[in-house]
Amino acid sequence: MAVNVPLAATTDRTAGQTKKGMSGDSISGAFIVVIEGEPDVLAALELLLEVFGCTVLAAAAGEQAAARLHGFAKPPDAIIADYRLDGGTLGTDAIRTVQQAAGGGVPGILLTGDTSPERIREARASGFRLMHKPVRTAVLKSLLAEILGSAASHRKPGN
Repeated sequence: MAVNVPLAATTDRTAGQTKKGMSGDSISGAFIVVIEGEPDVLAALELLLEVFGCTVLAAAAGEQAAARLHGFAKPPDAIIADYRLDGGTLGTDAIRTVQQAAGGGVPGILLTGDTSPERIREARASGFRLMHKPVRTAVLKSLLAEILGSAASHRKPGN
């Protein structure tokens, strides 16, 4: 799997920001949990999201991420998980573990390199968004912006 990471990014983080720090397709200010069993891929995704201006909790498993959530002041804005994790664990279960620890309502994205129709059906049936590997930088950023914008528009005032 390959992740394209820009060497440098320039963004104007003051123009048109919402109270959450995101505007348009910008995801700056978002808190993202990444669950990936492959250390190099995990590090690349963490770096990419940090370049976007996100706060990242990177973990190899859902239980590990859930246990580390208490160190953060707010719940995550989104969870990204590889579909197939170590030990036969599925990313769907990892996302649900983190959602439960965060009090629910956190959108999830599954990453998969598996192209079998059965695996793709299973992943889509989970209700989480699905991205295929290799992850394309612009596509990931756009999907996160869409999910975060949608989640923000469905929150009730005061939440």
